[in-house]
Amino acid sequence: MKNRERKTRYIEEFKEHVIALAGDSDKPIQVEAELGLSRGQISRWRRELQDAQLFSREDRDVEAENRRLRREVS
Repeated sequence: MKNRERKTRYIEEFKEHVIALAGDSDKPIQVEAELGLSRGQISRWRRELQDAQLFSREDRDVEAENRRLRREVS
């Protein structure tokens, strides 16, 4: 059986702090190395954050209502 690397989960506040720390310069690679993150991780987190911000409050409300209705039907 192969050893599987355990993925580390980071909280959103940490991700936001790292993104702010890295800024928009060439720092992301240096910050990733210093924190032991994989290369490109900050860019992925930055994209995830932007995608999350595009998901409007109205969409979240509709999703919450759909989840509630699914629980009622089950």
